[in-house]
Amino acid sequence: MMRNIFINPSTGILRAGWRMLFFTVTLAGGGMLEGFLLKTYQDKLGPSLGYIEQFFVCVIIIAASWLSLRVLEKRPLKDLGLPLQSSSLKHLGWGVLLGGSMITLIFLFESSTGMMSRTLLTHDISAIAVAGGLSLLLFAIGALGEELLFRGYLFQTLTVGTNKWIATGAFAVLFGTAHMANPSVTFFSLLNIALAGIWLSIAYYRSGALWFPFGLHFGWNFFQHWYAFPVSGGAFSSIRIFALVQSGPTWLTGGNFGPEGGALSTVVLLVTIAVLLKYDLFHTKSEVS
Repeated sequence: MMRNIFINPSTGILRAGWRMLFFTVTLAGGGMLEGFLLKTYQDKLGPSLGYIEQFFVCVIIIAASWLSLRVLEKRPLKDLGLPLQSSSLKHLGWGVLLGGSMITLIFLFESSTGMMSRTLLTHDISAIAVAGGLSLLLFAIGALGEELLFRGYLFQTLTVGTNKWIATGAFAVLFGTAHMANPSVTFFSLLNIALAGIWLSIAYYRSGALWFPFGLHFGWNFFQHWYAFPVSGGAFSSIRIFALVQSGPTWLTGGNFGPEGGALSTVVLLVTIAVLLKYDLFHTKSEVS
């Protein structure tokens, strides 16, 4: 029957592929509207343009997710993976702690071996506080937007329509590809970002929600910036507190792309993936298989 091309007879709802198409078209429409509005008012927005753009990207992804869940599946937005419950803060906190600890290990290794040095750019406490606050905001919004896009509705729908490993592999490739235009990008850095996509996807499966991967993503990016590393090739010089000088080999440190372009990150990510696969940190009984 023609109906079965669109509707899954066992569930009575639109098939996964069509739901993903609906989400993508909705997202693209919202993105076009955002682009038009920001271009119209970019002169008035000035330096805040980047923050506002990041914020509206999150809003558009949430709106597209809500429409897809509500209209196509009759499910609430909390099913996207950001429920407000007692475990949420625990998942978020452990994510920030683990993500920050991973990049801290890289920082300590490079510092102790003389591969990097930092210089404080200002002693003005108020300037440091403002830069720190803006960094928190920028990297929180950025991490949330990327997790909603790459571990949110599309990813979860593909998981249901196929299996966990197909969805993980497909979105790891997409996650890497999305960073192709970043400054100082290399093939190795794209491989590492794809590996990070696997790491974050496994974190989602292990916790059963987006709070843990969001915390990991934010902790990794924020502490990268705090230690003065480039973040995926971005310098973020306007909110930087330290100046960085690196002298280690680029293949190991990542050079101008930041740690994500070096072998140190590869090792740290592989070890963490192995830990997440072996141990059920939150006792969710979620099997990554």
